[in-house]
Amino acid sequence: QLEVQNEKDDNKKEEIYLNGLKAYSDSHELMNNYANLLQKLNRNIEAENYYKKALDIKSDEILYNENYALLLHITYRYEESEIYYKKALNIEPNKITLVGDYAILLQKMDRNIEAEIFYKKALNIDSKYANANGNYAYFLFKINKYLESETYYRKTLEIDSNDANSNGNYAQLLLILGKKEEAKNYIENAFRNQTTENDLHIELWFYRLAHYPEYFEEAKKELDELLKKGIRSIGWDFSRNIEQAKKEGHKDIKLLEEYAKNITSP
Repeated sequence: QLEVQNEKDDNKKEEIYLNGLKAYSDSHELMNNYANLLQKLNRNIEAENYYKKALDIKSDEILYNENYALLLHITYRYEESEIYYKKALNIEPNKITLVGDYAILLQKMDRNIEAEIFYKKALNIDSKYANANGNYAYFLFKINKYLESETYYRKTLEIDSNDANSNGNYAQLLLILGKKEEAKNYIENAFRNQTTENDLHIELWFYRLAHYPEYFEEAKKELDELLKKGIRSIGWDFSRNIEQAKKEGHKDIKLLEEYAKNITSP
C-alpha cells in the first residue's frame, strides 16, 4: 500500500511540474527539480533532457552541474561526468558532497592517486561527516589497506551507527579478515536499517551464503527471489569473499561464483 501511495505522490508531483513548466517555460529551477524527479523514477533519458535545458539557461549554477554530473556518473558516462564535476568544483571547490562524489568517480576511473587526494580533502572539510569517512574507508579497502580501512569504518559508525551501507561494507571487510562472529552483528544491523530491497540487500544475503552455513538454504532462496525481481549490485566485487570462503571450507564454491556473477553483471 505504501508503494502505491508513493507512486501516486510521484504522479502528482510530475503533474505539478509539467503544469508549472507550461506556465513558466523558461524556469530553470523547475527544469532541474523535474529532472530530479525523473531521475528518481529511473527515466534517465528524460532527466538528462531537462538537466541540459536548465544548464542552457544558467550554466554557472553549481547545483545543476552537480546533478547532471551525478546522472552521468551513475549511468557510467565517466568522462562526460568529470566535465560537469569540474565545472561545479570551479564554482564551489569546498562543497563536501561534491568533493566526495568526484573522489568516487576518480576511483571508478582507476585514478587512485587523484581519488585519495579528494577523499582526504573531503575529510579536511569536515572530519565528522559520516559519508566522507565511509567512502574513504571503502577506498582503502579496495586498495587492500585493510587496517586503515577498518579505522575509518569504525569512525564512520561512531558518527552514525545505523547507516546500513557502512554496516554492510564493514561486515564485508571483517568477513574477508576471517572475523565472522564480529561481522555477524554488522550484517544484522545492516538488515535492520535497510528496509528496501536493493543492491545492499542482495550483498548481505550473499555474505550469509558465503560465510554462514546455517543460512545456506535460506540464503539461496532469498537470492533467487531478489534476482527474479531484478535486484542486482552491478560491479560489486565478491572475489575476496569467495577466496575467504574457500579457506573456510565452503561446500560449494562454484555455486558462490555463479551467484556472484548473476548479482554483479548487468
